[in-house]
Order: sequence, then C-alpha cells, then structure tokens
Amino acid sequence: KKAVGPLISLLGNEDLDLKGRWRHFQATRLAYDDIIPLYHLFEDFPSRDIDTRMAAARALGAIGDTRALKPLLRALENQSPHLRASAAEALGDLRNAEAVSSLIPLVKDENAGVRAAAAEALGKIRARRAQDCLVKALRDENPRVRAAAARSLGQIGGTSGVVHALVELLNDEEGRVRAGAAWALAQMEDDRASQALSSALREKDMAVVAGGYLHFIKQGDPTTEQMLIRALRDYSFYMPFRFQMQMAGTYLTCGNTQLATAARQWAKGRFAAPDIQEIKAFSCHVDWGSHQHESMGGAADDDKCEARKQRIEGSLYRRAPSL
Repeated sequence: KKAVGPLISLLGNEDLDLKGRWRHFQATRLAYDDIIPLYHLFEDFPSRDIDTRMAAARALGAIGDTRALKPLLRALENQSPHLRASAAEALGDLRNAEAVSSLIPLVKDENAGVRAAAAEALGKIRARRAQDCLVKALRDENPRVRAAAARSLGQIGGTSGVVHALVELLNDEEGRVRAGAAWALAQMEDDRASQALSSALREKDMAVVAGGYLHFIKQGDPTTEQMLIRALRDYSFYMPFRFQMQMAGTYLTCGNTQLATAARQWAKGRFAAPDIQEIKAFSCHVDWGSHQHESMGGAADDDKCEARKQRIEGSLYRRAPSL
C-alpha cells in the first residue's frame, strides 16, 4: 500500500512517454519489493538499454534511499549523456552533499542536458562551494543551462557579484533565462535586485513577472495583480514544473483572493483532480503579515503546510520534469 502513491505519481510523470512510464513503474515496483534488485537493474542491465537504466536512476532518486549514492555517482561517468543527466537529476533529489564534488565538473560537460541537470542538482543540494561554477554557467551558450544555473544560485544564495550577474541576465534574449534570473533575484534581500525587478515590471516583461512573482507579491502593489494572474496563466511555462507548483502554492497562501482564484483555475487546467492542500505545500513560506498591502488581499493563510510538504516530497514533488 505504501507504494501506491509514489507509483501513481511516477506513472503520471508527463516527462515520460508511455514506454518510459512503464519502465519507471517496473523499476519502482522492484524497489519497493526489495531495493537491492533495483541497484542491479541500474548497474548490471545491458548498457545498450539506456532507457531502462535512466528509469532506474530516476526511481532511485525518487525513493531517496542513501544506498543509491554510490551507483549514481558511478553513473556520472557513463558514456551516455542521457544516463549522466538522469543520474545527476537523481543525485539532486537525494540532496546528499557527498555528490557535490562529482557534480561540479559536470557543469562543464560537453552535453548541454548534462550541464543543466548538474546545475539544477547543485541548487537542490544547496551547494555553496558550487557558486563560482554556477556563476560561470550563467554565460553558457545553452539557455537551458543558463536558466538552471540562475535558479540554483537563487536557492544557494549569493554575494554581491552573484546579484550583479543575475541582474545582467534579466536582459537575456531567452524568456526562460530571464524567468530563472528573476526567480533567483526574488529570493534575495538586495536593493539592486529589487530595483532591477521593478524596472522589468514597468517594461511589462512577463517572463520576469512570472519568475519574480514573490517579489511583486511582497511589494503589495494592487496594480500588479492582473499581471501576476496573467503570469501564472500564460507564462509560468518558462519555469520547470516544481517551480510552477511553488508559484501556484504561493498564490494560494499569500492572502489575496484574486491570486488564489487564479491558482485554483491553473490547477484545474493542469490536473484532473487537483489537491489544493498539496499545491499549498509548495508555497514560499513567507510571513505575509509583514509584507501584505491591504488592497492586495485579506489576512494571510497561516497554514504553511510544512509537515504536509515533507510527507509528499517523494510523490508530487518528483513529478517535476527534467529541463
């Protein structure tokens, strides 16, 4: 019974085609029967069947057992860029600091998908010593990598130099990159970050509004309400799914009726039967009482859902598709 929820979540992962979902299901079923066979499936399966090994890697990350660390680290050296990327993604899900030394070099991998997965994983782990390599990755030729590096710097936090680099990234030609930079800047209490985001708002850069939603909600300006609604509805696709969930969850808990309604409508369009409480669990946990403007909504929802979020980190959170 304990496997039902995670299995449903894995089968519903829209990042996988039908064949991939079945492999993911089989790998996870093995894991819950006995996690050791999953290691064998991952390490000993014929190398030509990379799809199956990728599914096993993702399942190991989703399950979160620390015994997966060593086989996943070995997979980072595999010749297949798809398997290296899957292993990096899984290591990010494990959130084990021992993986940092192996992930940092992959930010310079020859394959853009691997670079992006490694950058994203370092952010999940909150690897402060990866800050320098992530700043350099902001200049990567691939927009997926630039966006991933920006979001990870937002999760890790940064120095004055990091803020400066992220502000410059708000001028990137790619919407997903601007959204990633805006999300990162919105996590930082910095005057330059605030000024840069406000400037982009005046220019109606919707990618920045979508990424920097937290900053604009905190500002409490009622004139931004419609832009924030539009940002979730039409521009949240610039961010990976777990960040979209965080955006919707924050709208639900910030105390603004119109934003909460927009989040419910977004959820209905995304899920057959959306669980609003689970979406709330992804919200940015902010003391809205110190930020809310009266005209931006009533009292904040005081249920931060932290315990619920911890319970579902192995299910709903894992639905986030790869970059």
